[in-house]
Amino acid sequence: LGKFTGVDRPKGFVVSATHQSCTRGIWIWSIPISLTNSEGVTCNTILMDCEGVDAVDQGQQHSAQIFSLAVLLSSIFIFNQVGAIDAIAIERLAMVCELAKRIKDRSLAGRGGNNQVDFSPAFVWLLRDFQLILEKDGRKISGAEYLEDALKPTEGGQADLENRNQMRQTIKAVFPDRDVVTIVRPALTEQKLQKLDTLPANELRPEFRKDLDVLAQVLRGKLRPLEVQGHMLNGRTLGSLASAYVTAVNQGRQA
Repeated sequence: LGKFTGVDRPKGFVVSATHQSCTRGIWIWSIPISLTNSEGVTCNTILMDCEGVDAVDQGQQHSAQIFSLAVLLSSIFIFNQVGAIDAIAIERLAMVCELAKRIKDRSLAGRGGNNQVDFSPAFVWLLRDFQLILEKDGRKISGAEYLEDALKPTEGGQADLENRNQMRQTIKAVFPDRDVVTIVRPALTEQKLQKLDTLPANELRPEFRKDLDVLAQVLRGKLRPLEVQGHMLNGRTLGSLASAYVTAVNQGRQA
């Protein structure tokens, strides 16, 4: 995220050097950033960072609710994961998608169905510290092909397979615009890895910097304004929307 702030080494988004996570709830870069998408449209962009859905020091429901709010408030949602796509990650993402849909429906009911968000954020599955070769049947494949293969239904009539296939279908329904970007490990020594948020860019691996440029290109290609009924949101509308979603989450806890 720091790469998009325009600041060389921003202090807002911290990378922890310990086992303890830094982010609690949702953090927002306080100043909107002007970015131009692939169609030449300039958008005031708000960067948000949220705690992980698998945070060990938070309950699963709390983490999923925070994650779901981030999905609902975003026009691009980046799912950050170390390593390859696996069944556990698909299960967690599907759980967040289902919860996001329920929060949205509950908030609409509380507002009489008005001001419905055009809810289909672009989705980028960011695979960090990735070291595998993307190949299938002897040919190289793209990140998008890798993702579609991972979300392909598994044949069989067992109950657990049907449940997993439903999870995959949920993800595809919530994120019709989806892609995968892989990035290698940013540095090779533990000393550098433990101070990534203060490390000068020229000390990061060239392969990592190249992967970041690819990520930036993909995100700019998917960048678009968040809209309600075809109208672009402003700051006031976004704040009202966030308040409605939080109210819906709290009402769900009391139900």
